[in-house]
Amino acid sequence: MKKVIVVAGVLIVTFFFTGCEGPYVASEPVYTEGIRPAQPSSSHIWIDGDWYYNRQLHNYNRRQGHWDMPRPGHSFQQGHWESNKKGHHWIGGKWN
Repeated sequence: MKKVIVVAGVLIVTFFFTGCEGPYVASEPVYTEGIRPAQPSSSHIWIDGDWYYNRQLHNYNRRQGHWDMPRPGHSFQQGHWESNKKGHHWIGGKWN
């Protein structure tokens, strides 16, 4: 029983850490920004669109950008593409 728990724990940890890394593609997809809606207020900041991976089609799709209110004491770090020998993968934007 103890072996089963240990093996299950190892599998869960392995799945967790391999699941954190985005899927790779051979080239970065091309995206053209659509029309930016009017700024709701002078306090809002624009957050560029983000990419998400479609596991069924094995490609990245784009989410439109949006206006958001700044978070006190934080700044938004835009997402970016990272490349290595495996290919290209998207690192999503986040508040720091």
